[in-house]
Amino acid sequence: MSLKATSVRLDEETLQPVGQMAEAIKQYVARKDWFIREVEKGIESADKGQ
Repeated sequence: MSLKATSVRLDEETLQPVGQMAEAIKQYVARKDWFIREVEKGIESADKGQ
């Protein structure tokens, strides 16, 4: 995945909620990735009869 820089000007009142949403999205993606890895581990264990 390539990253692209973007620049916007926002007042402080708008910027704070945007930052909070960005952090919430990062946390959601991290939890989703963790969950998928754990499910894959469980499937591997089940396939091995554990």
